[in-house]
Amino acid sequence: MNNITNISQTQNHYDKALEFHQKVLDNRLKALGPDHQEVGQSYNIIAVIYRTLGQYGKAFEFYQKALTIQLKALGPNHPDVGNLYNDIATLYNLQNQNDKALEFHQKALDIRLNTVGPDHTDVSDSYNNIAIVYQAQGRNDQAVEFYQKSLIIRLRALGPDHSKVSDSYYNIAVVCLAQGQNDQALNWCQDALFIRLKVLGTNHVGVANAYNGIGVIYQAQKLYDQALKFYKKALSIRLKTLEPDHVDVGHSYNNIANVYQAQGQYDQALEFYQKALTVWLKALGQNHPTVGAVYNNMAVINKSQGLYDQAITFHQKALAIQLKALGPNHLHVGHSYHNMALVYQTKGQYDQALKFHQQALSIRLKALGANHPDVGASYNNIALLRRAQSRHHQTFEFYQQPLANHVHMSNPYHTIVVVCLAQDQFENKLALIFKFF
Repeated sequence: MNNITNISQTQNHYDKALEFHQKVLDNRLKALGPDHQEVGQSYNIIAVIYRTLGQYGKAFEFYQKALTIQLKALGPNHPDVGNLYNDIATLYNLQNQNDKALEFHQKALDIRLNTVGPDHTDVSDSYNNIAIVYQAQGRNDQAVEFYQKSLIIRLRALGPDHSKVSDSYYNIAVVCLAQGQNDQALNWCQDALFIRLKVLGTNHVGVANAYNGIGVIYQAQKLYDQALKFYKKALSIRLKTLEPDHVDVGHSYNNIANVYQAQGQYDQALEFYQKALTVWLKALGQNHPTVGAVYNNMAVINKSQGLYDQAITFHQKALAIQLKALGPNHLHVGHSYHNMALVYQTKGQYDQALKFHQQALSIRLKALGANHPDVGASYNNIALLRRAQSRHHQTFEFYQQPLANHVHMSNPYHTIVVVCLAQDQFENKLALIFKFF
């Protein structure tokens, strides 16, 4: 398969790349016909560009065209077909369609096992990609299992000092962090850094990524000064080795802003969010989901500063981008609804807040299932609003939801007792008090 590594990281160059490859496709269609493999390669390249731009619907359309040609030309068990299944799975993962992602990663894995054998690095890549999906689903034990499978193959095939081995160490570190195993996460990440320093040198982007990962771990531990130290190390390398408008430079600015935000240093946070936004607008265009994410971050700060109208404006920008790029049922859309609801709630506009909390709940139920803590949080938020509106009967109903679903909350029984007291529901109150103690 062709690659597009020569494409610049700016929106203008992506647009030019699309124009160029569309012309190549048109010429190949005329000269070779619609079923030729080189036509399929053009479809694949165009799909990769659309995926990079966050235009996932268009990317999927072109991947499907490429897959149709490759299946017809090469048969269902060819490695190139496996590679396309892998790419389509990655696209599903980006769209939060994890079950479909697993289905296509499994197809890719089956082909690779049959064509190159169980000890090939392509098989290790499939195990790694399946682990990423499990991680996105919160199935951390399965994620570690598949990361370990990938690591074993990479150690055997590539040796202990290969960059892909360091990638495996880093991925396992991320899962450990999600499980609250911060010390283990730091050890794995430091092992990854050691390999990259040895193999790549001190000023390589791979080293910058490892520094960034260590910064993430320190941030999770609320060791903000340490996190800033490593984020700034990553930024320094990226500015030396990449263009100033590279998306990874934007990620460094964004991460530094996250820390300042957590420290309550809102002016510094906004300064670095603005830097990230400037980079990403130029590199990715105004409709990329990453641009939407930084609008959301800036909105959260505006809310903390009491700038509620400005916060709503930024949340609306984020939501418009996410709806267009990700579709109406993506978790990020749900988070935007949740964030907008909180702003309206703070302003005392309870009807608007309730509308957005209910939209967030609907998405979270579909994407996460009834037993996820975020679903419980949505029920709790709706109940709080009902109580503020003195709709006690509906409040009681919504507070019961997270309990029925066994969703952990800090003290849900106490809150329901308060509601029951307001309704003089003494039997309910006593039953819940006994249950709580």
